[in-house]
Amino acid sequence: MPELIDIGAFREWAARGRPRQDGATPKVFRVSAGREKVYDDGSRRIRFCFSDGSVDRMGDTIKAAGWRLHDFLKNPVALWAHDSLSPPIGRAGNVLVENERLMGDIEFAAPEVYAFADTIYRLAAAGFVNAVSVGFMPIEWEFSRDKGREFGIDFADQELLEISVVPVPANANALAEARAKGIDTRPLAEWAERVLDGGEKILVPRAELERLQKAASMSTSRRRAAAEDWRCGAARDLPADDKSTWDGPAAAERMLAAAGFNGDDPNPDKAKRGFLVYDAANAKEKGGYKLPFADRIGGELTAIAEGVRAAASRLPQTDIPGAERTIAEAVVKHYEDRLDIKTLRKRAGGMNETDPAAGGFLGECGRKPEEACGMLNPGECKTHGPQTQDEKMTPEVLNEIRELFRSEFKANARRGRARRRDAADGDGAEKVGQALDHLEDAKDLHDEADEHDEKALDCREKAMDLHDKAMDLLGDAAGSIGDPEGGDAAKARRLRRLKRLQAAE
Repeated sequence: MPELIDIGAFREWAARGRPRQDGATPKVFRVSAGREKVYDDGSRRIRFCFSDGSVDRMGDTIKAAGWRLHDFLKNPVALWAHDSLSPPIGRAGNVLVENERLMGDIEFAAPEVYAFADTIYRLAAAGFVNAVSVGFMPIEWEFSRDKGREFGIDFADQELLEISVVPVPANANALAEARAKGIDTRPLAEWAERVLDGGEKILVPRAELERLQKAASMSTSRRRAAAEDWRCGAARDLPADDKSTWDGPAAAERMLAAAGFNGDDPNPDKAKRGFLVYDAANAKEKGGYKLPFADRIGGELTAIAEGVRAAASRLPQTDIPGAERTIAEAVVKHYEDRLDIKTLRKRAGGMNETDPAAGGFLGECGRKPEEACGMLNPGECKTHGPQTQDEKMTPEVLNEIRELFRSEFKANARRGRARRRDAADGDGAEKVGQALDHLEDAKDLHDEADEHDEKALDCREKAMDLHDKAMDLLGDAAGSIGDPEGGDAAKARRLRRLKRLQAAE
């Protein structure tokens, strides 16, 4: 289905004198409040007025006798919010023009066929959702000659393309009343959240979607709070791709499928790596994973720049606890810095990550940017470079990389303070305190390295070694307060450091 635009956008297009051939004419949508009748015969049908010939508030009219219905009636599906990427919520019937109005029934899908369609049916039947919208191809139109309707458009001949029930406006009071009558609005909240996460092109304005998501999700927040355990389990060691295209729902589906969620043995530890937050209490349910920021690229889980930005924009609307939110924010900052480093490398003179002959990088140590490099010559590492052709950092790149490392220290210090608040026993709290002390010492040495160029490499190595120890202590503390993932990460760091020391000998 071609992209639809509102009549205001069409007005601007028409005012520029564009051609009227069908192949070049934009497709238009128009919203109206049109619920007429709910059938009480068990057929799940509701009668709507899809359009009438009256003048709307923008001064436009659509001539009822001008509707062409033949092609639409070949496949008379009804959509939700013109979302053609989701299944239809029902089908249209008895579509005809009567008394200067385009009328028709929508028969909504049964609950066992499509649960989301049942939610919309119950909301519409009870009068909590009333608006409908038509998508059409203008064939003949002209600007109004009425003095009171300057720039109003009179559509005289138009082909019906699609009909849709729409959630405009998002009425929080109506949804609250619907919940009071036993209508579960969570599917509506989940739909809005999926659209917001995925950046899909939906005709509902983003502000309306956010209000809808918030209003619809209020239904069971208190009741479900005790049964939910939202955490940040996102991986920090994923390769980063600065591609700008992003389809959140599709990426989430690919990651969950790779983690076995389409079978009988899902792997939560694998799944949570590509999502900013997950529900540990429902870790084997697809709905327990939110804010995807990664995707499967060439079979490898990869952080995507636009995905990181989308997850970061949605994080403030989530209900995850403060400590976990702090960790999630640090993950976002980590990948933002990683992507900034890639940009810096591309800007540096003569550098190209994929072409060593052009001054690029020769290898990958496998460590994160904030960790000490595991190669004998860090200048030959993709992550811990960058290098120019004469194998020296440019001063401009070195200064910017220093700033990025400093921000990593700040992020880990915030994480340490959050861990200290969560530490339930004396041993864990003590280790967190030691970790924070190490981080402060690391920062002091880092500053000293900036001031004394001749000691820079030695000081930076000491700083990163202390940083490693701090992360080990944080991992031990995490294990002691019930987070085995943190303890496992600490063990992995110790093993990498041992291998590095053995290589140096």
